[in-house]
Amino acid sequence: MSKAFVRLFNSILNTEVESVSLPSRDLPRRKAPRLSSSQDRNGNFHRRKRTNNKKLAHGVYRKKTHTDRYLNAASHHHPQQKRSFIKTLVHRAQTICDDESRPEELQQIKEALTKNGVTDKLKKILSKKNIGVRFRTVKKIQQVLPSNKDPVPRLLTKGVYELKCTCVKSSIGQTERSIQCRVKEHQRHTRLGDTDKSAIAEHVHTNENHKIDYENMIVLDKTTRYYPRIIRESLEIMKNNNNFNREDGYRLSNTWRLAIPRTSDLECHGQPSSTDVQPTIAEPRYITRSKRRQHQSLETL
Repeated sequence: MSKAFVRLFNSILNTEVESVSLPSRDLPRRKAPRLSSSQDRNGNFHRRKRTNNKKLAHGVYRKKTHTDRYLNAASHHHPQQKRSFIKTLVHRAQTICDDESRPEELQQIKEALTKNGVTDKLKKILSKKNIGVRFRTVKKIQQVLPSNKDPVPRLLTKGVYELKCTCVKSSIGQTERSIQCRVKEHQRHTRLGDTDKSAIAEHVHTNENHKIDYENMIVLDKTTRYYPRIIRESLEIMKNNNNFNREDGYRLSNTWRLAIPRTSDLECHGQPSSTDVQPTIAEPRYITRSKRRQHQSLETL
């Protein structure tokens, strides 16, 4: 089939629909790309010498604009993603290439991977000392994507709460039920005069004109775990000397009392205060922050 006939046929096709343009290109003689493979009628694939057999040779086809650019080894992708594209290239070479073109394709893959920074030098050195190499990501997708669950209202969760009185004093407590349910119990005990069941009811009935500000209740922490919850309650009672709690909550070591003024100042100003507390006594960060750090404080007791 002559090139003139191909151009004529292509021009006829392009006149059928004005909005559709079918391009044509000249391919090497007796060589045609199909999908990711290249077939050569005379067995002349890449730069191999022409053979006398009449079988179809086949190998991996690459465009002239191909740059051998793949996922760089220094990128912050998961190691499994970096290994997967290497396996894909090798698998493609094993399945598409014939016996004669396969060594050349594997060499091409090796050169391309070297350009993209892929090396197993560190693993080889450590393997001589029987040291295994494991990789981990800097940041997982789970840490970036938001949760698809609807947020639970703070009053419907378990946790630690604070109720203030008009006399500036406050009551700090914790509950394994919802905070809203526990506050309603305090209101009922206050209304019925059950002073033996609630310290808040006792405070209101023993002091005239004292009222609890239920509207501006403060949720100090919400957690479902028992020990982090009672430890957080004890720490908040230690921090707030102006409370009318009957008990101090979970018994903690007096060592923590030395760190309470320092942590209160950190929460207010974000900088350490110039108190008499020695910095080597306790690190205040894991006292009043997340639940995980509270759990760590429990393990150190």
